[in-house]
Amino acid sequence: MRPDGREVAAYFQTRDSRKDERPQLVRWGADGRRIAVVEAALGPATFLGKYGGHIPAPFAYAGPECLLASQYLFDLTRKVIVWQYGYADHAIYPVHWPAGQAWAATAATVDGPVVLVGTVVPDATAAKSIAAVAGPANLLKPGTKIAVRVTATGAHADLAAAPVLARVQQTLKARKFEYAARAEDADLLLTITLTEKATGQMRDFSVLKDQKMTVPEIEVFTATDLRVGDTVVWAMPVRKTLFGSIPEEAVVPRTTDKMKAMMTRGVWDLAIQHAGFVPLPLAAAKTADGGAALPGWTTFTPTGLTNGPPPAPNNR
Repeated sequence: MRPDGREVAAYFQTRDSRKDERPQLVRWGADGRRIAVVEAALGPATFLGKYGGHIPAPFAYAGPECLLASQYLFDLTRKVIVWQYGYADHAIYPVHWPAGQAWAATAATVDGPVVLVGTVVPDATAAKSIAAVAGPANLLKPGTKIAVRVTATGAHADLAAAPVLARVQQTLKARKFEYAARAEDADLLLTITLTEKATGQMRDFSVLKDQKMTVPEIEVFTATDLRVGDTVVWAMPVRKTLFGSIPEEAVVPRTTDKMKAMMTRGVWDLAIQHAGFVPLPLAAAKTADGGAALPGWTTFTPTGLTNGPPPAPNNR
């Protein structure tokens, strides 16, 4: 129930005639009349908690137009997730919380002291960002023209541009954005930069029982951001691809040079694949102090709250 008593919400997992699950969020007014039914936009994972299954996660109103379900802040007006509240590796978060609040018991290490950290929801940073991208301020509307700049440096840099651009163009089309071939003709510029660096480490590979090859390891960093002019309004965490990221080969080269070439190419192939996957934000805007984008992310840590992008994917 909303704290002011004027609205009630409930989550249901129903099945249609084909036995497919249909998540529904139903809202009623204080007079018992149904206000709205939201389907599909949430997805069952939103209300089934961190580990899925069929045990509903606790959810509560967070202001008049949002629900905090599990770790997701769901905007009832936009019908999308606008913010996420993450937890440190050693966090234990409560099963229930008061309306408009979120709490986590978190520790820096497995056996470290546990600290209880809480915040109002949405917190000040989230509320500011959500307000900043509302209405006409949102730059990511259907028809927005987006140019893409792919830059790569390293052994296989020449292989990156075409496949990365092709996959990003598919994403733009699916979101009903327009691809602009030139940055000067675009409303926004999406930059993707792949950079190869030596880790300074040597990797050993066994060829035969008594034969070993040692190869210098490389890594490829992928940085992605969205810009209006020189202002970055959204950025992904930098992704890193290493030797350990690539699957094992059935056929092992018999020379060190061939092994080095195979591993380097493998790292680049996987980095290029990752670079083409760009989950553009739902909304973004240019603000006085830079940019804002949704959904945002807040992490509970033993020292308080940390705001920023979600953690980088683990490509190791």
